[in-house]
Amino acid sequence: FWRTESRSRSPLVEPALLRVRTFSLGLIAGLLSYAVLFGSLFLFPFYLERVLDQSPASTGLLLTPIPIALGVMAPVAGALVDRIGAATPTIAGMLAAAVALFALALAPADLSATLVLLALLGLGLGLFTPPNNSTIMGSAPANRLGTAGGILNMTRSIGTSLGVAATGAVLAIRLAARLGTAVARTTDAPPSALLPALHETLVFLAVLAVFAALLSASRGTSVSPAATSSSSSAFHVESGL
Repeated sequence: FWRTESRSRSPLVEPALLRVRTFSLGLIAGLLSYAVLFGSLFLFPFYLERVLDQSPASTGLLLTPIPIALGVMAPVAGALVDRIGAATPTIAGMLAAAVALFALALAPADLSATLVLLALLGLGLGLFTPPNNSTIMGSAPANRLGTAGGILNMTRSIGTSLGVAATGAVLAIRLAARLGTAVARTTDAPPSALLPALHETLVFLAVLAVFAALLSASRGTSVSPAATSSSSSAFHVESGL
């Protein structure tokens, strides 16, 4: 793929754009953030229903702190970029998400604590995403903004898919290890085996969040004001939807 794109007169993904450090590291960090978000949304219904004994309808309502916190924090994060730049919000956002996930992995099964930590997870991801998108778009040449936006959207989809797949795989592996079987079904597993497997999977997601924070700390942060405004507004709309 790389060789074909390098030789093409009209490449689908321009290799020169991916060689921009700020752009490429921002994409990887964004991919990890979406893996964390959708991996969590995949994981927590098992926790709420099988461990905390919530109904499917209640589970859906109890997951709302994540998108609500995302929607509230997104415009705040966009304003912060204008004042202090993108580095601090992106690093702090992913570290907050990591803290929430580590705390969920270590805390006892308690509904109130879970809701607070889910809100913290949403706030962290909401603090990270608009500045990260702004940094990505701001690092692209003006005549490549369309391509950059397309790659960013593609990365979001890849992160979502990989996050769910990887989270499901880790949960299945850890649950099978707990039960001493080659294959394990989460719907049949007793809570005594499922809860430790869920905790171990949360640690996996927390490590991804820490890695995203490290990537954010190691890149450049060239950002255009137009990119900041548009990214924060667009993400706010997406969060509401």
